Amino acid sequence: MRLLLSLLVAGTGFLHGLLGGSALATSSTEVEPVPAVDSSSPPLLPAGEVFHDLTELLANISHRTNATGVAFSPDEKLLASGNIDGTVRLWDVVEGREIARLAGHEDAVWSVAFSPDGKRIASGGGDGSVRLWDVGGGQEFARLAGHKGTVWSVAFSPDGKLLASGGSDSTVRLWDVTGKQEIARLEEQQDGVRSVAFSPDGKVLASGSFSGTVRLWDATGKQEIAGLEGHNSWVSSVAFSPDGKLLASAGNDGTVRLWDVTGKQEIARLEGHNGWVWSVAFSPDGKLLASAGSDGTVRVWSVTGKQEIARLEGHRGVVLSVAFRLDELLASAGNDGTVRLWDVAGKREITRLEGHKATVWSVSFSPDGTRVLTGSWGNTARLWDAATGRAVATLAGHTNSVNALAFSPDGKRVLAGSSDNTAQLWDAAAGRAVATLAGHTDSVNAVAFSPDGTRVLTGSGDNTARLWDAATSRAVATLAGHTGAVTTVAFSPDGTRELTGSNDKTARLWEAATGNVAATLAGHTDPITAVAFSPDGKRVLTGSGDKTARLWEAATGNVVATLAGHTGPITAVAFSPDGKRVLTGSGDKTARLWDAATGRAVATLVGHTSSVSAAAFSPDGKRVLTGSSDNTARLWDAATGRAVATLAGHTNSVSAVAFSPDGTRIASSSADGTMRLWDAVGGNPLGVDVAGARGTWLACVLPDQRCWRADDGTLLVQRNANGFIMDRYLWPAPNPPS
Repeated sequence: MRLLLSLLVAGTGFLHGLLGGSALATSSTEVEPVPAVDSSSPPLLPAGEVFHDLTELLANISHRTNATGVAFSPDEKLLASGNIDGTVRLWDVVEGREIARLAGHEDAVWSVAFSPDGKRIASGGGDGSVRLWDVGGGQEFARLAGHKGTVWSVAFSPDGKLLASGGSDSTVRLWDVTGKQEIARLEEQQDGVRSVAFSPDGKVLASGSFSGTVRLWDATGKQEIAGLEGHNSWVSSVAFSPDGKLLASAGNDGTVRLWDVTGKQEIARLEGHNGWVWSVAFSPDGKLLASAGSDGTVRVWSVTGKQEIARLEGHRGVVLSVAFRLDELLASAGNDGTVRLWDVAGKREITRLEGHKATVWSVSFSPDGTRVLTGSWGNTARLWDAATGRAVATLAGHTNSVNALAFSPDGKRVLAGSSDNTAQLWDAAAGRAVATLAGHTDSVNAVAFSPDGTRVLTGSGDNTARLWDAATSRAVATLAGHTGAVTTVAFSPDGTRELTGSNDKTARLWEAATGNVAATLAGHTDPITAVAFSPDGKRVLTGSGDKTARLWEAATGNVVATLAGHTGPITAVAFSPDGKRVLTGSGDKTARLWDAATGRAVATLVGHTSSVSAAAFSPDGKRVLTGSSDNTARLWDAATGRAVATLAGHTNSVSAVAFSPDGTRIASSSADGTMRLWDAVGGNPLGVDVAGARGTWLACVLPDQRCWRADDGTLLVQRNANGFIMDRYLWPAPNPPS
């Protein structure tokens, strides 16, 4: 699991940097979604559950953080990711959730590494600094300054006493980790240093530069041992063999080179790639070497025979990174958004992990149901015509990812929160920004309008929530008290109270008039993931990573019931419109219905094959809608818990779901970069693109079918049972086929 996640996230981040991406702002250019895997694709491995869970973790981490590099702790329980926004984030690998955010860099973090004992993290940034962090306390304990440009790579020595860093200022620097000071500056002749690696015994340090030179350094004597000349372009990757006797280097000249470390000479030049070679990796026994190329291939080479023994094809773009898991199992990551596992002996692809696509993570209807609002990690939000599915406006203006969205109660305004530390108010009709709410010092993670639309509430990674006047955009109050990021917010139905949930494992109730804390809801043992008020405002519902939800008295803050039963973190919570039922979604692949009065489980909604990421009641409370990482949404009967329909069509995780205000339509958004509209009765697509044309779903003569009338004058018939398009007919068709 370590190598797959490292491959996928690290590769895409470095590519972003090479293509000139801004350090603190991602491009607003839309990413074309990767085509769905067809039915001929290789099946999952028998241990498919492991890869399902990995895919969920990839989606949770990469989609939310614009990650540039990752590293696992030695015990593999924690993951550190470097990010475009200048932070290092710590994640619980089992739960796939963020547990800490380390802020200090003033530009993008391009590399991260754990010390061998797992107690420290090193990070290198675009601000030219190397920072050391205490994992247990989540605090920076050293800022190592010296580089005069971007720090591209960091690596701890095997004993953890030294840290090496390579930068665009053409230097490799060695740092005493305990003394927190530079002890050597190893200078390249020209150009920057892209990669650094210690030999297994820690005595030799290798560096690859943009000039094409590979250099060997005495890590003890702190002097150059040899300059290995051969590449005539960038050296993008260096790797020692397990016994430390050989060094492999990957060059943008299209070659892989093998070097004798002791003899300090090239012993093989491996040619075959038609373009740049991005990455090299030795197998654990040192007999094989794998390389990744811009020609879309992975090549496997015999180290002793010094020849290509396998050419693995399948990626639809540049292959950025490779690594062996076992001697015969190879993983590769490409800019087509996939990680692929290969059987080296059989020279075949075993499985494909689709994880990186343009994520549409949020969807909601306007109060009158005529517009749909979606948010994407591409720094924008979009407004769509709910009847035609046509894009009406693109709300572009934030300089980092849009994290949260909300319509005003009258539907005339849109509120967006962003990782650029601001929230923005937009005119929904004109699609233009009317105000920027600036004041937070970290990303805005959650937003909400008051029921009367006069106030705005924002929650931030700076541990505060803020209350704003929606008319003047003036900050009215700062709600301070949480000791962790505020991740979710809500107003009470009467607007007199605010509710905030935080990574500090508590929720807080605040008086809207004064901004004072009314109650602290303490008891959860993990961060709060979701909050909600009951329709009458008398109760509060919280969900947590500790696998439980809790009901609280809003007046006193006392716990009414603990809803225990899920075996995974709670991802979504909701009250039914009459307040009698509670809905929870979980990482355990189920949703549950509970009696709000007693806290007793009423029904378990079983059917999804991966984590439930979103859940909602229909406006009349008779149906339940869930979205999942299994790429589907599902409709359920709220009274019986019986599955009514499966909404299949997305090619990646369904991140958000919503009913239209009249309950007749459903909107779903996905990591495949699309928003889809569905009929809430039968679960059929509405206004979708079928066979390249646009049209409308209608009732058919036969009850087990639905018909689709295209604008170009044709009719398609589709069975509900399996979703296959049966045929195409001229409209009107006299009798659709059985």
